[in-house]
Amino acid sequence: MSLLMDIQDYLRRYGTATQPELAQQFRTTFEMVEMVAETLRTKGKVRFTKVLPACASGACSGSCAQTPKHDEGKRVPVRVYEWIGTKP
Repeated sequence: MSLLMDIQDYLRRYGTATQPELAQQFRTTFEMVEMVAETLRTKGKVRFTKVLPACASGACSGSCAQTPKHDEGKRVPVRVYEWIGTKP
């Protein structure tokens, strides 16, 4: 299957996913996930938002393994994709 179909099926099944989650699940880069998600967005199947990572609550030291960082110690928003197309 193609990455587009894989991500589409994953989002259809689970409803939402973060960019790091999809990159890890499909063993690809954040950039590839973003390109595929943009294609799905233009087709009206996905919308995305940026949210702070879960550890922003202070529950951890800010060193979450999957949290992208521009500068050490600074959390940056993580993109979340939500399926808005038809459900299975």
